[in-house]
Formats: sequence, C-alpha cells, structure tokens
Amino acid sequence: MSKRAIVTFSACFVSAMAMAVPAMAEFGYECENQVIRNVHSTGGPEIGGILRDNKIHINWYYRGGCMDFYQIRWGVAGRGEQEFQIQGGDCTSGCGYSLDIDRDKPYVVRVEACRSRFLAPSRCSNWSIPAVTLPYGHNTCMDGYVWREAFPGDMVCVTPGARAMAAIDNMLAPSRRNPLGGAYGPDTCLLGYVWREAVPTDHVCVVPQTRQSTADDNRLFLYRRVVGGVVKFPFSWIS
Repeated sequence: MSKRAIVTFSACFVSAMAMAVPAMAEFGYECENQVIRNVHSTGGPEIGGILRDNKIHINWYYRGGCMDFYQIRWGVAGRGEQEFQIQGGDCTSGCGYSLDIDRDKPYVVRVEACRSRFLAPSRCSNWSIPAVTLPYGHNTCMDGYVWREAFPGDMVCVTPGARAMAAIDNMLAPSRRNPLGGAYGPDTCLLGYVWREAVPTDHVCVVPQTRQSTADDNRLFLYRRVVGGVVKFPFSWIS
C-alpha cells in the first residue's frame, strides 16, 4: 500500500517511502542544539485527523522537543497493525502524514516519538492513545462484519453469510406462514418454523437454527463493533 507525506504545519515536514526508513540527515534536522526532555517523563504524542477521499490525514503534537524519528503503527481494526519510521523533527506545533486506505473500513493509528542513541537502543515516548476511524459512527463494524439488515435500521454486525440468509428469509417469509392462520393469527408459522425474533416484533418465520444464530448475533454485536471514546461523526476519530 503506497504512502504519501504531507505538510500539515510549517513547523514540521515528515516524509517516508513505503515501509522504508529514510536517512536521518535527509532534511537536515539537527536536534543536538535543542532542549531534549526525558522522553520517559512525557506522555505519548497527541494524535487526531480526518478522512478525506481514500486517505487518512493524521496529525499529532508532541511536547518532548525535537525527536530523531517517529514510529507510526496502523492497520485495519481487528486485523493487526504494521509499523514504520518517518523522519524526525520538532512536532511541538504539529506534524502530519497521509495514509492510503479503504474508507469503508475502520483503521487504528498510533504514534510514538523516539531519540536515537549511539550503540544503544533508541529511547521512545509512550505510544499515543490510539485514534480509530469510524466511517459509520458507533455503528461501524469490525472488518469482516456487515450490518444484518433483517429489517430497516438493523445495524447488528454479522458475517456476510448471515446477512445473505436474513435477506433470503425475508423473501421466503410469506411461503412459511400458515395460510389458515392459527394461534398467532396471520403470523402463525407452518410446522417446523419459528419466529426469527431479531427484535421482539420480528415475526419472520425461519428454521429453529436460524432463530438461535440470530439470538447469538444479538448477544455478540457489541464485540463486533469498533468502540471506544467519543465519536465525532462523520468521518473523524475516536480516541
């Protein structure tokens, strides 16, 4: 996946080629003459950003002074993350970077600030609090799940197969009702079928296994959504 750097603030210019580590002297940064705070005494960078077209435009602030490089860790929520370095600098007033994405998927992004040390491991800040893109607000499903849509407004996250089955059950519903009615009036199902009950008023007739799987999906829906923090809707972040 290609990446393209942007200049978000004049105080900082960051650049990287896909997954490559640029030379530290590429843009002539010299941090030696600036005050460097103990990176372990500071929190991680403060991160935010927006979605525009098919890109995440992230920006972050770090009050720890000029740093040799920044680590960016990102990926589709629930699918693992990849990590790469970009050129360092002073991000007290803000730095920015762009990532190419599929805008319909939720992404997690975090940043840490690091100082290189001669013949010793780098010293890095804490990771920033993760920023998560929510293209559909609180109803954004984790990658691999979709809205069930068993009825208008049904945003329970299920597998694509479960959504397809809900659509088929809706289409076949009239043929599964008892034309003579019964104990439940016109909603009485033929023998062998039961109400789906995606919600209490959902009287679509399905096989018992489907009613059970529907109940399971209702119980698991919170674990299949990307959640956390305060949502700025649409196309922004939670943190």
